[in-house]
Amino acid sequence: MNFIMQKRDYAILRFLNSMKNGDADILAAYYFSSRKSARRRFLILEKNNLIKKSINRSSRGFNKYYITPLGHKEIVNHYTNIKLPPPYRKRYAGEAEHDRMVAICRLYLVKNKICFGYRSEREIACEMSMGSGFLARSFLPDALFFDKYDHRVSLEYELSIKSRKRILQKIENHKTFNDDNPNNWSLFVVKNDQTLKFLNQQKIESLKTLSSSVVEKWFEIHLKSMN
Repeated sequence: MNFIMQKRDYAILRFLNSMKNGDADILAAYYFSSRKSARRRFLILEKNNLIKKSINRSSRGFNKYYITPLGHKEIVNHYTNIKLPPPYRKRYAGEAEHDRMVAICRLYLVKNKICFGYRSEREIACEMSMGSGFLARSFLPDALFFDKYDHRVSLEYELSIKSRKRILQKIENHKTFNDDNPNNWSLFVVKNDQTLKFLNQQKIESLKTLSSSVVEKWFEIHLKSMN
C-alpha cells in the first residue's frame, strides 16, 4: 500500500467485516462529518484494494461496499486482541433490510452515547465458535454492548412480525448473556406496532423497547445535517 492507514480506516474495515452491511450512507454518517469527505476516503480505500464496491446498491440507492481479503488481513493484524470473523461471503445478501436497520441502530445508539464497546452478532458468534448458521442467528442477539453504567446490553432488531412464542423465546435467549446480573438488560427495537405493544405489556424489568420509527426519523435528520 502506498498510503498511511488511519485509525478510522481500520474502524471502517472492521465495521464492513462485522455488520453484514456496507451501505455508503450509513458509513458516511458513522465516520465522517460530510458525504464529500466520505466519498474521497472510500475511493482511496478502494484504490488500495482494501474495500470493493458491490454491483448492487442499497435499498436507498447508495453504493454498497465490502471488505477485500487484503482489507481483512489488515484488521486481523491491527486488532490482535480480538478474534475477528472471516470476510462475509454473501456480501450483504439475504436479510438486507434487517441488516441495514441493525447498522442504523448501532449508529443511533453510539451517536446518542447509549452504546459503548459494540460487538456485532458475527463477532459474538466468532468468539463463541458458533459459526453463522441458523442456530447462531436464532440464538444470538444482533449485538452486545455496554451502557454508560457499564451494564451489558443485548440488542435485538425486529423487522418482521413473529409469533408471540418466538418473541418470548428470543427474550429468554437474551438472558443467557446477562450473566445473572440484574443490572444487565435487553433492548428490542421494533418495527411493528403490535409487536411493540405486546412486548411492553410483558412488563419485564430487564427489557426495554424502542420504536424503529424513532431511529429511522433520527437517521434521516442526521443525514440531512451532513454537508
